[in-house]
This record gives sequence, structure tokens and C-alpha cells, in this order.
Amino acid sequence: MKLIGVHNWLHWVAWFVKSYIMLMLVVFLIMSLIMVKFYASVAVLPFSSWVPVLLFLHTYVVTSVCLCFMLAVLFSKATTASAVAAIFWFLTYIPYSFGYYYYERLSLMSKLLISLIFSNSALGFGIHVIVMWEGTGEGITWTNMFHPVSTDDSLTLFYIIMTMSLGSIIFLSICLYVEQVFPREYGVPRRWNFLCHKNYWRQYVPSLNIVPSFQTILHGSAKARSCRRPREVGIHLVNLQKTYGELKAVKGISLKMYRNEITVLLGHNGAGKTTTINMITGIVKPTSGTAIVNGYDIRTHLAKARESLGICPQNNILFKEMSVRDHIIFFSKLKGIRGAKAVENEVGKYVTMLKLQDKSYVAAKKLSGGMQRKLSLCCALCGNAKVVLCDEPSSGIDAAGRRSLWDLLQSEKDGRTILLTTHYMDEADVLGDRIAILSEGKLQCHGTSFYLKKRFGTGYLLVCIMQSGCDVGAVTQLIRKYVPPIKPERVLGTELTYRLPNEYSKKFAELLQDLDDKCAQLQLVGYGLSGATLEDVFMAVNTDKRVQGGAEVPPADGSTDFKELVFDSKTRENRRFRRCFMFWQGSLS
Repeated sequence: MKLIGVHNWLHWVAWFVKSYIMLMLVVFLIMSLIMVKFYASVAVLPFSSWVPVLLFLHTYVVTSVCLCFMLAVLFSKATTASAVAAIFWFLTYIPYSFGYYYYERLSLMSKLLISLIFSNSALGFGIHVIVMWEGTGEGITWTNMFHPVSTDDSLTLFYIIMTMSLGSIIFLSICLYVEQVFPREYGVPRRWNFLCHKNYWRQYVPSLNIVPSFQTILHGSAKARSCRRPREVGIHLVNLQKTYGELKAVKGISLKMYRNEITVLLGHNGAGKTTTINMITGIVKPTSGTAIVNGYDIRTHLAKARESLGICPQNNILFKEMSVRDHIIFFSKLKGIRGAKAVENEVGKYVTMLKLQDKSYVAAKKLSGGMQRKLSLCCALCGNAKVVLCDEPSSGIDAAGRRSLWDLLQSEKDGRTILLTTHYMDEADVLGDRIAILSEGKLQCHGTSFYLKKRFGTGYLLVCIMQSGCDVGAVTQLIRKYVPPIKPERVLGTELTYRLPNEYSKKFAELLQDLDDKCAQLQLVGYGLSGATLEDVFMAVNTDKRVQGGAEVPPADGSTDFKELVFDSKTRENRRFRRCFMFWQGSLS
């Protein structure tokens, strides 16, 4: 939700409200036990009023929640944060334990400083004041909470409440600041002094919140140069790079993706497709370069860029208990769709596209894997998202499901810029208005499917079906009359395959006519001619890793092959006692 423009403060508010309600229920239960006179008009705090005690415990709850928020952002793993928070929680009571024995010697500022830093110590000092007022027979009330119990003690309950309130503000401020500067694994960190920059405060001042659009500047300069209307650029990658230590995951990608088109990123595993999408969405900070999304630079106006985003990641991000209808309503409202009628139109549109009219109220967990994938895609498309990023949307879907998903994407590309990553060549060929091929983080080529096949294709494939007694040399001699450098590429069973270069395409008509006339003489059943495929292009631009025949290039340093490493007989343990000990170790682990 953060990636589609939902402000981060909403997450903290949601967690705060949930934690606050749960803890306040415990507070009311405790107050009922200590202040209600259940038996013989006896209570733990018979003289105190409810309001000051409730205000004190309420402030303690708020401070405790803010303290836990501060501890949470200091760790990347929830388990580590929970363990440290539990230990720290008990340690915060230790200062009060010492302060209780030296209570008379401590000054007011010392007590307040301890209460400011350690919330449980503040709880101890507060309860101490309440008990002291109970000892006087007056109890803590709304009037005496501003006054000390005696002239020898200057500490009041009001001072403790104000100190805890100040502490909660400090804890929450540290939490929000650390989250901006150190966003951990996902997120783009800000500079440590980002609060001193006026660009940060402009978003909170409407009169100053004028963000120059890259697209507007581009259109203005284009109009000055030419009267032609330029195509609108939805995503513009400018020398985008990402480095992890010494590993260069993405190596300077520069690419334009246009409105009303589907751009396909094609590449093997580890080619940098997902890393590129993560940089576009702001999950990962680019090492250098930038991306312009819907006219806004992700380095300076990431929040504005995210407002137009719709994202369908590799894994389905669905709420298991929510229905199909509720998912579309939820994501439509998050993306700014207002009005009951407009939201209902979105629901009706996508439920009809999914063909789930009879299952619109069914929970997402009860849908099949393919339907869940389609629902994730609809959540990305709904809300009039101008830029849609789909990371392998058809993974885990059968052939029929893939076809319907293709139809959905084709029908929804008008007015949008869709970036799609995939492993399937046929999917890229069908959907891609433009195709970009990545290999080891570098952009090898990009263009339309026809252009790539023409530019990088290995020619046409001629497959002849032979009868028994067919003379391969005679067939080859006939073809050489029109394509001189030809030779058979493969002879497999009854199939005889030739690769015809593109430059001889003008002679193909004569060649095929000659084959028709001499099919019986050459003992051929028939033949077929097919053009270059996208798979041929993909293999052609990745030939630096392979040798002829498709075998992997052997290591230059003469290192041991994987099979030799695994099946080396020298690595097998032959001693019976040692093997039994290894089995026992394995069963324990």
C-alpha cells in the first residue's frame, strides 16, 4: 500500500489505534479492580478520584506505545525487536528501584529526567505519589494533582504526566526520523538533514506545493522545436544503476516506456528485472541514475510518482478474509476514487472482467491460484492507475488462465503505461508493443517484436520431411542454387532442417517453387518455412555465455564441475561408526 501512494503515517496511526484500544481495555479492568468497592466498602484506592488516575494511566499507555514504536524501527527483524523490547521493558523499571531507596536525596529534576527516559520508572513514581495521597486520607483528586503531597517533596502527579507526554513526543519523533533516514531493506533513505531542506516542507504548505512535472517540461521544449505532437512518456529510465557491494545488479539502463503501450522486460533469472522494478517503485534506492514516473523524478518527488502507480508483484498480496468485491473497493479508495457510484462502477467493471459475478462475495483464500493472480492484477489496475508494473503476472497460471489474463491486459492498456516482466517468450511476443531484453543487468536490445526479429533474428527455418531413401546431399544442392552458403543445421529422424539467412529472402519464392516441383524426385513428403522467433532473438543476444550446440562455456580456470563435485567417490564416508554418528547428527538437526 505504501508503494501506491498511501502515506506512511497511516500505518503508524493504525498500529497506534490497535495497541491503544487493547491497552486501554486493560487499564479499565485494572481501575475497576483497584477503585471499585466490591466488598464491605473496601477498595485499594478508596479516596482517589477516577479522572486523575485514568489520565495518568492513559498517558503511560501512550508513552509505552511510542517507546515500542521507537524500538521497532531500530531493528530489521520483528523477532529481534520483540526480544530486545521485552528485555528493555523490564530494565526501564530498575532506575525507579534505586530511586525509591534514595527518594529523599533525589532532586525534582533527577526524578523527572528518570521519568522522561524510562516509562516504567515514571509509572513507579506516579503510583508512589498516588499512594502517598491515599495515606493522607484525601486521595488523588483533580485539584490536588497539581500540588505536592508535602512540603518536603516537590514532585506532583501533573509533573509526571507532562514528563511522560514529552517523552512520548520524543520517542515518536525519533521513530519517524530514523524510519526516514534508515528505511532498512525496502525504501529510499533521506539525507540526515532532510528536515532543513525547504523542498521537504513544501508538501505541507499548499501555497508552495508546486512540483514541476518532467513531462510538462518535456512537452514545452518539444513544442518549441516542432509542431508534431510527441508521444507521452510514462516511464523514463535514465542511466539507472544498482550495486550491491561488488555486484552490479543493474548496469546503466536508459529506456523510455510510452503511454498506451505494454513494455515487456525479458531476461533470465537474475538479469535485473525485479531490481529494476524495485527501483522504479522506490523500494530500493538506485546507486546512480534515476527514473521519471508519470513526469516525477523518484529521487525528489517519490510520493507524487507513487500516486499514479499500480503494482502487481510476484507474490499475491491479498487479504485472505476479504472478498473479491472488498479488495477492489479497498484498493480503489486507496488510489483516490471517491463517491459510491464511482467505486461501484470499478467493482462492476473488474468483477465482470474476472467473470466472478457469482463469487464476488467469496473470500480470496477460497479462490483458485489463477483467480487469485487475476485479482492481484485487478487490484493493480483499478483506481485509474496511470502506470502499472506487473512482475511476472502469469506465473503459476495454466494456459487458459494466461490467455484470459492477456486479454485483460490488452483491454486495459489504453491510457496507461504498463511495464511487464516475464520468462515466457510467447507472452512477450503477444503482449509487448515494445520488448526490452536484459542480460546480467545490461539492456541488450529493445524495440518492437518485428524489429528485434529482423535485427537480431538468425534467419528463417526451413524444415523438410524426408521419406526413406531421401538424399540429403541432393536437397542441399538444390537449396544452394538460391542460398549458396547453406548446409544442413540438423538431421533428426525424418526432419531435415536448414537455417536460411535474411539477406536471401528475395529468392525464397523461387526456392519454394522449385521444392514444390521436385518434392517427389527428392523423396520429400513436404516442407515448412517459419520466421525467426523471439526465443531466437533472446538466445542471439545472450550468445556470450554459450558455445555452439547450446552447451555451457567451460570454466577458464579449470575448476571442478558440479557433477564431479557431488558424485566424487572420495567425498563418501566409508567408516561405519563415523557414518552412524553423521546420521545421528542429522536426525538431531
